[in-house]
Amino acid sequence: MMQDAHGNRMAAFDPLPPIIVFDGHCRLCLASLRFIERHDHAHRFRYLPFQAAAGRLVSERLAMDPEALDSFVLLDEGRAMTKTAAWCRILMALGPPWSWLGRVARWVPAALGDRVYDLVGRNRVRWFGRLDACPWPLPDDPLAAEAVQVTAALDAIRTPAPDSGNRARAPDP
Repeated sequence: MMQDAHGNRMAAFDPLPPIIVFDGHCRLCLASLRFIERHDHAHRFRYLPFQAAAGRLVSERLAMDPEALDSFVLLDEGRAMTKTAAWCRILMALGPPWSWLGRVARWVPAALGDRVYDLVGRNRVRWFGRLDACPWPLPDDPLAAEAVQVTAALDAIRTPAPDSGNRARAPDP
């Protein structure tokens, strides 16, 4: 048990983990997530496909068309980030050498980084293919985001726009 500033006992709690919401039918998205999982030695991130019930809740809450997904979403610390802002934040959380790359990449103007991201996003299915069903994460995967975590993360969002993280430099983790 922990104590607050007044000496009152309080239970310790785990902060909400960052949640990556992704297109579970996209081969490039799955390859990216496998990269993140392989380098996330602290197992910080949780994963959720847009195609899951909680994933559909995210797309609905952020006004994203589930039939025309063009970015994954990172729910972290009360923000919904997409595109280059989300990638910079993720890379910085992975540790060296990826955190160094994330710190350098955050200085690229968001408009330029997002244009490159959009180019790849528009062509991802043509270049990398599409799966009929989402193979990952499995329902019993300890890194799969739980519905209660997703709901809490959505409730914590201070700004409703899904690209709110793209306008400013990604903050340090």
